Amino acid sequence: MIEAVGAIEMTPLSIPIATRRSYDFQALIPAAALPIWLTILGPWWIVYELHPNEGLNFAKGALVANGYPLYDQIWNDQPPGLTLILAAVQRVFPFDIGISRAIIITFSSLLLWALFRIVRRSSGVLAAWAAVAVLGLSTQFLLFGVSVMIGHPAVALAVCALDQAMVGAAEKSRWRLVTAGVLFGLSLQIKMFTALALPSLICAILFFSKAASEPRRGREAAVAFAATLATFLSFALAFHEPLVDQLFMPHWSAARSDLYEDEQYGWLYFGSLLALEPVLLGLGILGTIAILRKPREFDGTKLIPVIWLCLSVVVFANHKPVAPRHLIMTMVPLAWLGGIAVSKLAHWIERTPMRLPYRRAFITIGLTALLVADAWTPLRFGTVTPPASPIAVIMERLKIDAASERWAVADEPIDAYRAKVLVPPELAVFSKKRLNQGYLPAETIMNAISEYRPSVVRFSLFPIDPAVDKFLRESSYIAVTAAGGQNYIRGDLAPSYTPPSARPSFRLPN
Repeated sequence: MIEAVGAIEMTPLSIPIATRRSYDFQALIPAAALPIWLTILGPWWIVYELHPNEGLNFAKGALVANGYPLYDQIWNDQPPGLTLILAAVQRVFPFDIGISRAIIITFSSLLLWALFRIVRRSSGVLAAWAAVAVLGLSTQFLLFGVSVMIGHPAVALAVCALDQAMVGAAEKSRWRLVTAGVLFGLSLQIKMFTALALPSLICAILFFSKAASEPRRGREAAVAFAATLATFLSFALAFHEPLVDQLFMPHWSAARSDLYEDEQYGWLYFGSLLALEPVLLGLGILGTIAILRKPREFDGTKLIPVIWLCLSVVVFANHKPVAPRHLIMTMVPLAWLGGIAVSKLAHWIERTPMRLPYRRAFITIGLTALLVADAWTPLRFGTVTPPASPIAVIMERLKIDAASERWAVADEPIDAYRAKVLVPPELAVFSKKRLNQGYLPAETIMNAISEYRPSVVRFSLFPIDPAVDKFLRESSYIAVTAAGGQNYIRGDLAPSYTPPSARPSFRLPN
């Protein structure tokens, strides 16, 4: 433990090559431990649904895999990155949820790997271990680190970009700087909220140098930024992304909307979300104070997590609505700063007149207590075999072959995905934001039903629009009673129907 503390004072390039290779190997340990820990928490691969956004992402991926283009037929307010990955999975493993969740876990492991590397370079090995421990054991990280959503993959690539930027700046490697820019551009093409980390990427290049006297690298920063911009625009042009109409305006309209309750946004609400991770928040605050209390000793590399954290807090505290899934953008810099806090506390203990065995025992007990507090999570994945999709049950009772009747409408698209049927492209993103902002009017729903003639129409998450209800009844659809929602079946498929039983669900907080 004490040897690890001493390594903090060594600059990355003053460490022997063999030691650096040892640290690179150490970075693989938390990455490998994450899927093991998640599996200990329960069989995440069989949970019916972790979050409503899972269904949206699965529906989009299945449609793209079947030849329906994003932004043209499929309305989508997010970049295409994760959808393309899910579409590739769909082609090889049709309607397999476990494989897709395993890919998200891989991104989460990649995030821990890269975080260890960047914190170790800037603040030492003890800080790196503390950072990945407090982040990797936090409840919110684990919850969203397995759910098929876009946040963790985007942030993972952004952290990898920071890692490559630091290496490129230290080694004067142009190709690593280009790699950093490409990775960050790909991150933005999964979810654009990682743009808040772009200033930190630039700082990583400007401040992480071989010698303190070396001039700042405006040219190198420009190379990385140009690679980021080129990567982002290449995807935007290739997929004809409507940057204003679909990727920007729906979020801008939501931010200016009066339809959200006060509890869904604001400084106090965002603070209450951060308080869900008290260990991470407390250590992050301590790390920030430790850095800012001595401005004369301010290290430029320490500016990286501070800028990232400040920008994220300011933006999300004023974002409407804000949800736990947004926390990952603050959790990463908080973990980084928390690692710095732990290393500084260990140094302080080292300088006390306490005898060596007592110092070691004090540090070990303190770190163990922090890890236990952080890992003491109520998160458990259920072990009960998930029930069949209500849509699948309806189709089975009606003797409907999913291969011949491939369409269903569901405001929870996970029901259709688990029934191995597609939802109409116009209705793949059936979200509260889209409904609230008027991007999913009743006319769009009715037109899609008229065009695709789905065998089953199910509304279980949102109340059905009266105009849609009237249209369905006039279009020979029959209302039936089913699990927790309003269900309709096409009249030519079933003269009678026996309703299925209700099914449980496991869901993350919004």
